[in-house]
Amino acid sequence: MDLPLIDTDLKFFNVNGRHYVLDIPSSSLFEIHPWIKKILVQSVKNTSTEYLDKVKREHNFLDWMDMSGELNYLIDNRYLTIYSSEIKPYKLKEQKINSLTLNICDDCNMQCNYCYQSKNKTDHDAEYMSKDVAIKSIEFLFSESPDNTIYLNISGGEPLLNPDLVVEIVQIVREYQEKDEKNVFITITTNGTLIEKKILDQLKYYDVELIITLDGRPQEHNYMRVMKNRRPSYDRIYDRLQWVKESGIRYRIKGTIHHYNVQAIGAIFEMYEKAEFPLVQLQPVIASEDSEIALTVEDIQIIKDNYAWMFESFQDEDSFCHKVLNLSSAVNSIATQKNLCYTCGAGKYYLCITPIGDIYPCHLLVGYPDFYLGNIADEFLDQTARKKFYQPLHVLNRDSCKSCWARYFCGGGCVGENFLVHHSLTTPYEPRCEVNQHVLDLGVEVYCSSLQEEDLLSFVPERRKSGREIYKIG
Repeated sequence: MDLPLIDTDLKFFNVNGRHYVLDIPSSSLFEIHPWIKKILVQSVKNTSTEYLDKVKREHNFLDWMDMSGELNYLIDNRYLTIYSSEIKPYKLKEQKINSLTLNICDDCNMQCNYCYQSKNKTDHDAEYMSKDVAIKSIEFLFSESPDNTIYLNISGGEPLLNPDLVVEIVQIVREYQEKDEKNVFITITTNGTLIEKKILDQLKYYDVELIITLDGRPQEHNYMRVMKNRRPSYDRIYDRLQWVKESGIRYRIKGTIHHYNVQAIGAIFEMYEKAEFPLVQLQPVIASEDSEIALTVEDIQIIKDNYAWMFESFQDEDSFCHKVLNLSSAVNSIATQKNLCYTCGAGKYYLCITPIGDIYPCHLLVGYPDFYLGNIADEFLDQTARKKFYQPLHVLNRDSCKSCWARYFCGGGCVGENFLVHHSLTTPYEPRCEVNQHVLDLGVEVYCSSLQEEDLLSFVPERRKSGREIYKIG
């Protein structure tokens, strides 16, 4: 039986004595027999089938037919990708917008030491979005998107410095939603210091989710996140979080890990758990390598060790780590075979609009002239510039991503982060990469471990041969 098994791109895992392989180009994960693993290991980046002749001589005819039959089945059903080095970047067809961030003001009542907006704030005097610009932005989103589900994030600066406009925006969006029969997810990113009970009731009525920034306990949070008068902000935020809980509004907590709080990451997670936050997410600080707040090699190891410790309890459905988006999303990516050739939707299906209506591909790139795409008030979006922005961002156009086993799970990382750190859209932000790879590695282990008990099996036998099974996981 001929077996065209050459030039694969695979990563192997051994979990509880069982063998699994990830086909990197397709994100397919499946369990294999040890004999099959021996063959597959030799097929990686191998452009010759000569090794197969040696394997064939080492086994009797029936065993060889059995193994080659299983491998051909995997190839025929596209669980195994051959000729992987011939995969080339492709150009996207015209992309429609289905997600917007409205920076309704670029003013803020806080002065956080790591804030990226201090680096790219525009020179315009206008700091607050007008209702006219907001309406034009909403009309643009609904008219541009062909999807039934669209996304709107209201941000800043601090958006609750402009509370009346916040409420008007969500009211108008819900009216458009009913008229156009679309499903709209609305989030508001806020530092939490200006939350009041009245606006909580209004936002809950319109089914808005809050994303509230909290970097841990008072000693960690107040080190970086202070009010404009340099006074601590923790108590002001935490008191309002009690109102948020009581209101029943949907919310999540977002924190930033940097050199000066990473030692306390375990205590921060413990504080989040005791506070019974519904969802939390910790992200590495965006900082150049020479910054005093940048994560060091030692810092990254601390993060990895803590994530490994948290993953140990993932099998418990009541474990807090299910509420940590960094961890749960990794397992979900494995289970659903997440496969991204492009990273986030920056410029592709996502745009950011500033208070005066200027359009940028991403909120992290606001204020940089090279990324200016037009103005919503002028009803102008430079589609040529937009395509020029996102077309080159295929993960295989990024030299440092080509050999990364996790590349199709992240699509090459956040282009905004990359630019702020390296002044390059395609050079990945290393701390994010290293942590993501580690979490995905742990995610595979956790996911495969969950397949050991019969009541937790989430894969289905697709073929039986000589008493053995090939499984497609996910």
